[in-house]
Amino acid sequence: MLVRFVASLLKIAVASLATGVVLAYFNISTAMLLSHVNLTPEEAATLVLRGIDWAMPRMFLGALFVIPYWLLSNLLRPPRGYE
Repeated sequence: MLVRFVASLLKIAVASLATGVVLAYFNISTAMLLSHVNLTPEEAATLVLRGIDWAMPRMFLGALFVIPYWLLSNLLRPPRGYE
């Protein structure tokens, strides 16, 4: 499972790098793309941080219920391959 996760991250990294190389070839920059939506890099970073600030407490609150449920369901499940 961890191998598939790492492989997926690697594929995303390679695709992002390839896309960045193509965009750089056509002289398209991050600042230029952000200016088309009337944002500065600082404003974009602020929006990302605000999104993280909004999401983290909700993720922790959900984890208070999801993790114990997941743990109990795995502990009470019959063993695999047991006939």
